[in-house]
Amino acid sequence: MANLRADMTSLETNLRADMAALDASLTGRMSTLELETKDGMANLRVNMTTSTSSLELRNNESMAELRADMTKSMTNLREEMTNNINNLRADMTKSISSLELRSSESMAKLQVEMGALRVEMTDRMSDLELGLNRRMSDLDMSMTDRVARLEGVVLGAQESENGTVGAGGDD
Repeated sequence: MANLRADMTSLETNLRADMAALDASLTGRMSTLELETKDGMANLRVNMTTSTSSLELRNNESMAELRADMTKSMTNLREEMTNNINNLRADMTKSISSLELRSSESMAKLQVEMGALRVEMTDRMSDLELGLNRRMSDLDMSMTDRVARLEGVVLGAQESENGTVGAGGDD
């Protein structure tokens, strides 16, 4: 039994020594793990800060590129619109000038045609006046002849009524 107690005491001493060594080992490991965790967290913070800064930098660069692209696009669009407006103005000016030229040409042709029509109308009026004057003159002569004949007939009738025909006439 004394052996058993000695073995138990030895076992207890060994167990306590093992427990102390295990406790020291666990404490060391816990301290190491805490240090590693703190280092890992610090590294993670540094990495997150670096990543965030890098992401912000890339985001700022992307935004700057986007702004530059948008500015370039807006400038190109303004230039294109200005060119289109200028081309439209030039086309409208050309069309208006062409229309004015055609209108002037048409007016000139119309004036020439009106002048020719006036000459033709004047000639026709002169011809009509001459024709009318001839007809009036012919009619006047015809009427004068008829009136003279009628007067001759009336005089002849009156003379025959009066009996003066052949009585001392010019036979």
